[in-house]
Amino acid sequence: MQDIRNKANADLSLSAWQKISWPSKEASLSASQLENFIRCPFVFAAEKVFRLRDIEAFDLDMSAMSKGSLVHALFESLLAEKGRFDRSASEIEMILDELRAQSKDSQYLSPAALAVQKRKYVQIGLRFLNIEREWQKMFSKSQPYLFEKELRFYFDLDSGRIGSEPCENGFLFRGKLDRLDRGQNNEFILIDYKSSPQSSQAHTQWLSEGQIQLLFYMWAIEKEALSELGPKPEVVAAHYYVIKNFRRDYGMQLSDFVGQYFPETEKKTLVISREAKAELLTQFETWMKQLLHLIKNGEFLAKPREASLCKSCHWRTLCRAPHLN
Repeated sequence: MQDIRNKANADLSLSAWQKISWPSKEASLSASQLENFIRCPFVFAAEKVFRLRDIEAFDLDMSAMSKGSLVHALFESLLAEKGRFDRSASEIEMILDELRAQSKDSQYLSPAALAVQKRKYVQIGLRFLNIEREWQKMFSKSQPYLFEKELRFYFDLDSGRIGSEPCENGFLFRGKLDRLDRGQNNEFILIDYKSSPQSSQAHTQWLSEGQIQLLFYMWAIEKEALSELGPKPEVVAAHYYVIKNFRRDYGMQLSDFVGQYFPETEKKTLVISREAKAELLTQFETWMKQLLHLIKNGEFLAKPREASLCKSCHWRTLCRAPHLN
């Protein structure tokens, strides 16, 4: 019996845990979850397939996710009234009070901590309004159009089409766009807010580094996942908007629209032609199909993209990756 158990444990090191059925047609995926699969299929399976959770330590501060959500909601509120760039600090404080009342994290903060954070976010709001005012003066042909927009669609692995109904060999996707600006002739600028430039790769590295969020949303928009955008929407830029320095020259932008929707840049990795963008989207769809076949077949290897990721991984004590044994 002991020998059989030892043999079974040896077999479980990788292969026996690979073949796990995808939960159901209604189990959804997102761009960030695809990124998680690229980082480590085992962690993806633990969190998405088995629905295991690593309980976060209690922290007397707002979580990073809640801080990001607060900033997004603040920016949306500040741009809700077109052309209102003259809001005072007290007006922004009132908006923050309303938004904080909706946050579960803020109930644990002391009055002093709340006051410090409020001052910080008021300054962020004021600076954001100034930047937006100047940007819209220079590039008035585009305007903020959608904020925190929900995406929900099915992707058919066989046909490559997306739709609103389940399909036999497909996956349900969900997501949320931070912001979409609209230009002329059904042209759009996709914007994703980031806290710092460190996590903002150039489009030339999106696939190789597994950072596909903007690419995924750009692909979904041009596949007409949002019917309200009309037929054949074109994403002419996909920018990371970095809050630390209030710059949005990260990501990609079509060379044909320089001066119309965004300024000229010396960053060669930022500019892309229409032909190169089309090729990038084709490569992405091929890449994603390969990923989805692995997920559908339950191939969740304990094999991270980089072994260094394991050093800070919460699942390392359960993982059967050979380099951890």
